[in-house]
Amino acid sequence: MFPLSSQYRQLLWQRDDWSLALEELVEELSSGPASSEALVEAATACEAIVPQSQLAISLYTKAFAAGAGEECCERAIKLAQQCGDFAAISSIASLRYAAAPAPHLLEAHAVALIDAGDMSAAQNAVGRALRAGVESELIQALESAFGTDDASCSELLRRLEAQAYPMRDATAKANLLLTAARVAAIGKRPREQETLLLSALEAKPGEATAFAILERMWLKAGEWDRLSVLYRMRTNSAATAAEKVEAYRLAGTRLVLGSVRQATGIRLLQQAIAIVYQEELESVPELVAMLGLLTDRLELAGSGPSAIRLLGQALAHPRSEDEAMWIVNRGLWLAGDDPAFRRTVTNLEVLRTTLLASEPSLLVAPATTEIDGEVDHCNHPPGLADGVAERAFVAADVAIAVRATVSSSAGRAHGVTRDLSETGLFLACELVLPLGEAIDLTILLPGADDWSLSEHQLTGDIVRVVEGIGYGIRLVCAPASYCADIRALCPRR
Repeated sequence: MFPLSSQYRQLLWQRDDWSLALEELVEELSSGPASSEALVEAATACEAIVPQSQLAISLYTKAFAAGAGEECCERAIKLAQQCGDFAAISSIASLRYAAAPAPHLLEAHAVALIDAGDMSAAQNAVGRALRAGVESELIQALESAFGTDDASCSELLRRLEAQAYPMRDATAKANLLLTAARVAAIGKRPREQETLLLSALEAKPGEATAFAILERMWLKAGEWDRLSVLYRMRTNSAATAAEKVEAYRLAGTRLVLGSVRQATGIRLLQQAIAIVYQEELESVPELVAMLGLLTDRLELAGSGPSAIRLLGQALAHPRSEDEAMWIVNRGLWLAGDDPAFRRTVTNLEVLRTTLLASEPSLLVAPATTEIDGEVDHCNHPPGLADGVAERAFVAADVAIAVRATVSSSAGRAHGVTRDLSETGLFLACELVLPLGEAIDLTILLPGADDWSLSEHQLTGDIVRVVEGIGYGIRLVCAPASYCADIRALCPRR
């Protein structure tokens, strides 16, 4: 990631809402001509602050088109691989070919189109590569796959597999298996494609393309068990603490933003941040993006104190000036005008002023202690009725099946819980539900490790409505397995 210029950093520091500042800047850059330097700075800021990579990819690509160096393309391709945006990879290859015609770029363009699933455009791109003189084994195999019958496709796959499996060189073996997987995709053989992609990953655990294709397929299909295996493979293959942080971050972000097992995604992001603290990693460019995603979800669940406590923990460790300023601004935004956070707001405002005027490292630790102390004495926002005891914050995925007493327009929805106990919980969701309404819930609670989940079918009644926030739910005869899991998650209770 490129460093931010002092001018651009100062622009962000002057704004309380960095995400909004970025949106305005990107809109301004997109509406007219912009220098490559400005586009690179915007891409760098987006990559560091917002969890979605597509905007940064677009800005890096525009920067290259405006005259920036090849490093912009390399960064954009890496981000596109991480999020499975193969259409972007094909576009980047076309841009690079237009700037400096090289046959291997036509091959990259064709292959990315196959990975993106655009077979019609890919067939044309393969033909173009052949006409330009590309005679690689990959292009020849792909050219053979187009237009062949089922028997010929089977024969081609057998031949490629027979070549690949005896190979001792991991990279060469993975590349040939990946070629075979693309032939299977052309031949519309999804099961064989999955098997070959997994074989490529087994040969070379760091094979980014095979990983991204499988992740995209299984996210779309909601194949959680397979995704779990895939993410475990990447995490287990991490050789350093920084690589492990990256593995947890990528998996957690994809799950949360893809609305697949969001509770597990949140836990993986928390694990990534915990490793940053435990290993005292000082330079983690995506730390702010992870904290932003986590605090967004905590705020959605109505748990402002938990969000501010998370920010206070982040400030307690060595942070860069940019990270410290983002954390301070985020804390001020979350606290708002709530009188319970009055001392926190005062402390954060003092720290912000000091950061703008001098070296921040001298003041970060003392301010953090005061922030944590303030949050520890804050009450949670309204949740269940006061009579419901033994509540604790637990991140959980919730699917709500509303009974027929609610209009059909309400349908089914996903929500976020907090203050889970054996007798009740607080639920934030998009449905409008009346007081006294009976509902059915399917809750997926975190299990014994980062990846496992336990599913529970619950029924309950709405005993409190908090306008604009959510609902207090009193559970009816909670199953013993659910109560045991709650006790395991909150042993102090």
